[in-house]
Amino acid sequence: MRTPRPTLYEQNETPGGSIYWEPHVEGIPIPVEGTYYGTIDEALDMYIKYAKMAGFEVKKGGQRKTKSGAVQHKYIYCNKEGVPKGININTLDPEYSKQKRNAITHATGCKAHIRLVLDSVSGKYQLESFKPKHNHMLIPKEYKHFTKKQRKMNQSEKIFVVKAATNKIGATRAHNLYCSIKGGHEYVHETSDDFKNHQSDVNQFIGESNAQMLINKMENRKNYVPNFTFQYKISLVIPFESYEISLESHVILVESQEILMESYVILLESHVILLFSQVCKEIYNETDFKERFDKIVWNMFIEPLTFEEKWAQLIEDFDLKKHKWLTKMYNLREIWIPAYFIDSPLFGLMRTTSRSESENSFFKSFTSPRATLVSFMMSYESAMERQRYRQEKLDFNTIDAAPKCITQLDIERHAARVYTRTMFLIVQTEINEVTKCTLNLMRFTLNLMRFTLNLMRFTLKSHEISLESQMIQVESQEIHTESHEIHTESPEISLKSHGYFLI
Repeated sequence: MRTPRPTLYEQNETPGGSIYWEPHVEGIPIPVEGTYYGTIDEALDMYIKYAKMAGFEVKKGGQRKTKSGAVQHKYIYCNKEGVPKGININTLDPEYSKQKRNAITHATGCKAHIRLVLDSVSGKYQLESFKPKHNHMLIPKEYKHFTKKQRKMNQSEKIFVVKAATNKIGATRAHNLYCSIKGGHEYVHETSDDFKNHQSDVNQFIGESNAQMLINKMENRKNYVPNFTFQYKISLVIPFESYEISLESHVILVESQEILMESYVILLESHVILLFSQVCKEIYNETDFKERFDKIVWNMFIEPLTFEEKWAQLIEDFDLKKHKWLTKMYNLREIWIPAYFIDSPLFGLMRTTSRSESENSFFKSFTSPRATLVSFMMSYESAMERQRYRQEKLDFNTIDAAPKCITQLDIERHAARVYTRTMFLIVQTEINEVTKCTLNLMRFTLNLMRFTLNLMRFTLKSHEISLESQMIQVESQEIHTESHEIHTESPEISLKSHGYFLI
């Protein structure tokens, strides 16, 4: 892509061979020798507008005042006026044999300027001299937004950088985000370096009165927020007897604040400090200490009394009674040991360290170990605002819509009224599982009853068959008896028949 050629000035060459650029500006007042202005600021405003259209920037030059203090004459130059200071370097000196950073300069010795002179009669300022020719290329309109004047940040942009920092968004990412919001980089005159410089200026300003600004902020809140209170304590006061002592004390204070912030962030990042760094390596690696420690510390099914008994036994077995860190953590056992939360509502629905891990992850996205006390407080407030916003959104969702119940149980409808949607889905799953278990148990019981009934029917059927068998057997015996009787009668009949036959 070719660089656009300038369109608002004309390039000329003098008979001596030097090149100069002279602007051509239309639509606004241009400097004209002999023109009178009521004040210097009026003339300065005119020249700034002219320079903006022409493609250069201005700077105030020297002036001379009268005995009464009034400015007698004033120069306003092109910002490239002056000659850069030369630097003499002995290239044979080994000290300068290393590669040096390329230096740049904005001064070209440009002679373009206006000169204002006070008219003692009228009290106005006359534009006595106007030099329009520049010895450097003027800035095309396509690049004017890169000039220092155009890159000056407004109040909303400064607030955006600070707010982004409270959400742990760096200056470079904040600049990219701001450009996206505006529709592109061409609509944002400031560069990422400007954003960085502003954030640096804010930190430098805060650094001088970091702790006091935080105290003032809390005091102000105490006056206007009902039921809000806070306390602070000074643990060390150093008298400033001399400037040197003052500087040393200030450095100590800054270092102490940085250590405090780093310690606080470490505490946020890990609810329990890494055990390996607190217990000697031999005990941790070569014994069953870690296994026993985990079984009693992360066990959510033991009572507090059981935990204390096993903890005491563990400390005694490994001779750790004088261990400061373990003693400190034991004194805080009620706020981090799961055994002490066994009676908490819905404790079974959450993981062992889910609360602390969730909070740590949440605050980590807002805080930074290098933050000042004031910026940390602002980040904390931003985090709380997000928490409140999320809670309000969940409350709205609870009010605005009703969840679908998958059972006909009253407990499910009650849960739908008292829980947020997210928590209700968890509870509903538990209720559904219990309902399924109950239904399965009822089905099993019903099947068992059916089996018992069928068994009874089978037994009764078998009994009936047995009775029928006995009856058949009896009938068979009767038939057999009758057959025997008939057989007995048959010989008699035969004899009689034989007798008759003889007769």
